Amino acid sequence: MNGDIQKAADAAKAASDIYTKQLGEEDAQAKDAAKNAELLASAVEQRANQQQQLQQQKEQQANVLQRLQAQRQQSLLTGQRKGAGVPAGSGSRLAETVSAPQEGAALDPSIGEKGHMDVDALVKFIQGAQGGSSAGSKSRGKNALRGKKRTGAKR
Repeated sequence: MNGDIQKAADAAKAASDIYTKQLGEEDAQAKDAAKNAELLASAVEQRANQQQQLQQQKEQQANVLQRLQAQRQQSLLTGQRKGAGVPAGSGSRLAETVSAPQEGAALDPSIGEKGHMDVDALVKFIQGAQGGSSAGSKSRGKNALRGKKRTGAKR
């Protein structure tokens, strides 16, 4: 039925009814038509469930977006703009949601100490704190083995 599952299910049900009336319930064609009608009916039900889930997801996203916009407007009104230094856009929305404390959660006082730094400085700080691999590679000599065993023997 050219992609319309509901029409196909209706036609298959009608065909199944016709085969059953004309040939009887025990006929192979009647059983096949009934099976096809059943499969199409389950496909219609599955598609309806998917559309319902998609609609619920859209509603949830709209609710989250409205809540984020309300938080942003509130923070702009109070002059306590969170995520200063982050350009307006999706990144600032993310910063707002991440920095918002959850109910009942105890916050570590050291969180957010580096919030005033720009992104490049934060990246350098993080790489320094993790002891990046570039420091180890500079200490290696020119003829370092780099994990290979050099025996000098020809192979």
